[in-house]
Amino acid sequence: MFLFINTSENKKLTAALVSDKRAVLDKINLEINQNHSEKLLPAVEKILKRNKIVLKDLAGVGVAAGPGSFTGVRVGVAATNALGFALDIPVVGVKCEKGKNLIREAFGNFEAGKFSRPAMPVYKI
Repeated sequence: MFLFINTSENKKLTAALVSDKRAVLDKINLEINQNHSEKLLPAVEKILKRNKIVLKDLAGVGVAAGPGSFTGVRVGVAATNALGFALDIPVVGVKCEKGKNLIREAFGNFEAGKFSRPAMPVYKI
């Protein structure tokens, strides 16, 4: 079981649970007012509880690493890295590009062994 987090958009937050076979089992999309730091962990807790999953069941965490909302990207990457460190599981950051299926990209990288610890944010300069 994998968790995917996307906080790269100014007013949107996504948390998704993905099976080992890359099927999206559940997804939370929240319209927010740029308060990613207040909403992210409750959204993660909600999606885990709703699916009767505990943190130790996670095999990895993926994150939309940007570019995007500066603060949103930092919140998502920091939370992903903290979960990866605390649970001793791999993390993968995926660069956001128009038209890219971020979840598919993230978990393709897990399967290929292309993950890092920690995930690094991508900023547009």
